[in-house]
Formats: sequence, C-alpha cells, structure tokens
Amino acid sequence: MRSFGDLPRPVLVLEGLGIVMLVLAYLSIHGHLQLPGWLASQQAAVGMIFLGVALMVPAASGAFGSVGREVLDAATGQGYAAPARFWQIELPLAGPVLLAGVRVVAVSTISLVTVGGVLGVSSLGMLFVDGFRRGIIAEILTGVVLTAVLGLL
Repeated sequence: MRSFGDLPRPVLVLEGLGIVMLVLAYLSIHGHLQLPGWLASQQAAVGMIFLGVALMVPAASGAFGSVGREVLDAATGQGYAAPARFWQIELPLAGPVLLAGVRVVAVSTISLVTVGGVLGVSSLGMLFVDGFRRGIIAEILTGVVLTAVLGLL
C-alpha cells in the first residue's frame, strides 16, 4: 500500500466514521451540540473520542505495509520469533511513517480546536474570531502565528 487510495474500503469507512465521531465528541463535550440521550453520556463521549483515534488507522496500515516482505522473511530465517520480529524489526522500520501519522492526527486536532472558536468554544480560535470582530490585527496575527507554531511542532 503506497497511497491512501490503496487502503481497503472498510479502513476508509472506519477513517471517515472516526473523524465524524471525533468532531461530534468535541462539540458535545463543550456544549455546542446537543446529542440524543443515548449519545449524551460521558461514556458515549469517551467512546467517540476512541473512535476518533481511527485517524491513525491508515497511517499504521501504510507503515507496517511498507516493511518489505523479504525483510520479514530474512528476520524469520535468522530465528526471530514473532514478538521479537515485531519489536526489533517491524516497529523500527515502520516508525518514521507512524510518526508522520501522529503528526497528521496532531495537526487535525489543532485545526479542529482552531475552528472551534467560530462555534464559541474558548480556545485558540477565539483569537481569530475576537480579532475579526474588534478589528485588532495583532490579535489575528497572534492566532495565526500560534496555530502555525503548534502545527509545525
């Protein structure tokens, strides 16, 4: 699997559901969205957050798929058991792609928090909204710089 389009359809569906659940959890926790009774409990919000972790599924699938079959066969041929092969061969080789996926998840979360300012959530996005309302360029630029710095970390 070398591209996002190569992922199996169930993985892509799970990815989309995870993103939707993460947004719903964020909006309901901050009181900007009234969910039906069966989704309004704390347990449901925690469940939606865990489903939001599905953002990481395509990155993990691509990362472990990028480890060559011949490398795994060579490790098995040298006597590595399955757990040792995972920890000593697969994980270190898949690590850079996994970290790139973590970065995508972090940037997505930062953008969601920033957009939350439009909905009235007291967060980084309030710098934009408040700056535009009052016409304070310094406040808008502060929000832009802070968002960019967080996104680049």
